[in-house]
Amino acid sequence: MTELCRERGVTFSAGAFASLWNMAINESKPPPPAARPEDEGGASPAVTRRAPSLAPPLGRLPARVHGRDELVEELCGLLTAPDGRAHIVAGMGGSGKTTVALAVAAFAVRAGMRVWWVPADDSSLLDDMLQITFELGATAAEVDDARSGRRSGADLFWSYLNRRREPARLLVIDGADNPESLAAGRFTAADGTGWVRGGDVGLVIVTSRMRAGSAWGRHARCHEIGPLDERSGAALLLDLAPAAGSLSSAHSLTTRLGHLPLALFLAGRHLSSPFAANRDFDGYMKTLESDVTVLDEQPVPTDSGIVQTWEMSLDELERQGHAKARVLLHLLAHYSPDTPLPISVVELVTRSRDDLPANGGRLRRTLQALHDMGLVEVRPEPPEYGGGLTLHPLVAEVSRFHAGAATAEHTTAAAVTVLALALDHWDLEHNRHWPLLDILGSHARTLLHKLLPSVEEGVLTAGVAVGAELGRLLLASGRVHAAAELVSTATELATGLGAAHPASLFARARTAQVRRAQARFAEAREILDELLEVKLRALGPHHEETLTVRLCRAAVLWESATAATGENEYLTMLVSNERLFGPGHPTVEAVRANLALAKSDQVLLARAEDEIQTVLEAWTTQLGPEHPETLSARSDLAQVLLRQGKVDIATSEFRSVAEAYRAAVGPHHPRALSAAHDVAVALRATRVLPAAESALRTVLTGRRRVLGEDHPETLATWAHLAGVLRDQQCLVDAEAEFAALLRVRRDSLGEDHRDTVTTLADHAGVLWVLGRHEKAAEELREAWRWRLGVLGDRHPDTLIARADLARVLAAGGHLSEAEEEYASLAPVVAASVAAGHAFLAAIERERRLVSAARVRSEPSEDPAGRPESAR
Repeated sequence: MTELCRERGVTFSAGAFASLWNMAINESKPPPPAARPEDEGGASPAVTRRAPSLAPPLGRLPARVHGRDELVEELCGLLTAPDGRAHIVAGMGGSGKTTVALAVAAFAVRAGMRVWWVPADDSSLLDDMLQITFELGATAAEVDDARSGRRSGADLFWSYLNRRREPARLLVIDGADNPESLAAGRFTAADGTGWVRGGDVGLVIVTSRMRAGSAWGRHARCHEIGPLDERSGAALLLDLAPAAGSLSSAHSLTTRLGHLPLALFLAGRHLSSPFAANRDFDGYMKTLESDVTVLDEQPVPTDSGIVQTWEMSLDELERQGHAKARVLLHLLAHYSPDTPLPISVVELVTRSRDDLPANGGRLRRTLQALHDMGLVEVRPEPPEYGGGLTLHPLVAEVSRFHAGAATAEHTTAAAVTVLALALDHWDLEHNRHWPLLDILGSHARTLLHKLLPSVEEGVLTAGVAVGAELGRLLLASGRVHAAAELVSTATELATGLGAAHPASLFARARTAQVRRAQARFAEAREILDELLEVKLRALGPHHEETLTVRLCRAAVLWESATAATGENEYLTMLVSNERLFGPGHPTVEAVRANLALAKSDQVLLARAEDEIQTVLEAWTTQLGPEHPETLSARSDLAQVLLRQGKVDIATSEFRSVAEAYRAAVGPHHPRALSAAHDVAVALRATRVLPAAESALRTVLTGRRRVLGEDHPETLATWAHLAGVLRDQQCLVDAEAEFAALLRVRRDSLGEDHRDTVTTLADHAGVLWVLGRHEKAAEELREAWRWRLGVLGDRHPDTLIARADLARVLAAGGHLSEAEEEYASLAPVVAASVAAGHAFLAAIERERRLVSAARVRSEPSEDPAGRPESAR
């Protein structure tokens, strides 16, 4: 018995073995013919007709069944210990339901049990069930009455089944995707009056795509099955095609096919053919990337292809009255299968196209039907948006591939429209909706990757606009990498519209914003210069769009005029370090050298001032002096003045703007908080540090409450507060604030965001002053490597980070390493700045000092080779 089960890939508990052993020893003997009374009405039509075979099709059973051991064992145990219920093996098409039933049937046959296998085909179900009823002892007259409808065939079947108390009988009804096909008369399948009922006279197994327990009633128990685990899927592939590749490649193909048993079976059988175009797992995966229907290319004909499997499910839903299920599934297939699509977003489809469900009630009924058939899954997240929907990735892929041209065009347009409607429906600027923003960004990336430049122009235009706007919102929330990926995709897609198309210009403007956030200022300026030229030519100098481009261009100019670490930051550090260490101290001189390198480019700042003045004059005239856009331009102008060293004028302008915002929108509005932040920063720049600290704490509290803990503007205020604490020599407090800020920025912005790296360098600087040289060196090395890769080896930030690393190594006693850093750094600095530059002079001086210190620290040897300490 053990070997029999091992042969079939089935394992059982000791109790199950004991209860079945007596039958199993006679497994080679066919069951005896059933005793039956004399026919009262002549030979039954079930006998005189050519009766179909009701034996289980065991030839379809794989040599080994993977990943279903527990379920098969449980069902086999019920053969001799029925629990009074029918058992439904339910799951999406291709999940291996029939294989589970065949594994149980194979065990039952080997154990000498009576087994009937009935396909749930409406045209033959009655005949098949009456054939079994006749075998159980019904008379020909009774069978004829049931066939003609004069009596209930289901009642007749169960009456004879209950009369014959044979041990261990199995009835399998395979493929009952519509439970009502098993109902009787005016009742439903859930009523327990049809072909499937509860009882203790044998085991009834039904395989079905309908997994809703309510459809089957209390007399039935549903066993829902899904994709295989990766290990079982790879084992199945290697069973079918052992020469097709390694276990690792089998795992990869399993993942690519979504662990779906039918897909794995079809792939394995294809690869096992000597005439297959692809004979290995890796080659097969490459082919799948361009043609998913390769799964249906089989060495022998099959009636269970991937496309056909799910089309059968949709056909069944249409027969049940869900006429728009197919087009709705095609729509959902455009989105990311890995990210739950909020149901409240899906409900927007009722406003998108006429060929989709027209109202929320119909939509939910259609979604319920797709879910019950296993074509969509419902996830609890995100709960605030009604939960979410996902598709099996292969279902989505096949659905898109199989859709006709007209359907594909309609559903693609609808998918874009839904995202556009979501942008209007929710205030995605607000941090409470940022989880939804992440979700929409993920779906937009998937959708845009599927759009082709050849798609209808209106759809392409809408897709580019949606992608670019979502990119802007992601950027505003601090999700720079997600924004960059989405905007890049939108911009590339816009090439199909032409460089002068409004959507293309819109996408390029968003690209410039992303490049600015990534500190790639030269690229941002190049894009904005091109856009400004287009806007001036098409709209004139005073149009709102022209002015907006001018202002963005000015912001890039003044940001690129100063190193990202900030000239003002080094000025405050210089003053505070002189107070702590005294003039001439090495730490003070290091900051002074950094300041020399971080000096603002006054030419760029002057150009930025001119640009902003142009915009400010136009908006003052067109919008009025108190309009938010005018006030925003005044704030930008004050930023430039501050970087030009005109601190008093800038501070006065910041105060004036802050007062105007408070009067217009109140002190807690985000713009008012932004203006108050600027005033606090100006106070810090003028060395009014206690007042700056107080103002920053007030703004930080407000921004945390209004914008959220991890909003980029909140984090900017937090960074200045930590800096003010450092400026006032509250080093322990400053270190704690920088450390906490660093954790938040790593979580919200990522390890390699510019602001995260800046905070890392700031934290390292405080650690250096506190004497924690090892940790400081570790963090400075990390900051230098990022800046080297992103900004280049000659950028001031990169040079400063490497110089600080050399200084910390020297301070920590690692003189040889420090000397090597200085030796590598000096020629790069020499090639980056003019001869005699203060930073270059500082590096050369520090290099000589470190070399001398290293020589003094090394023990000298006498002629005999003994070190000095041994003499």
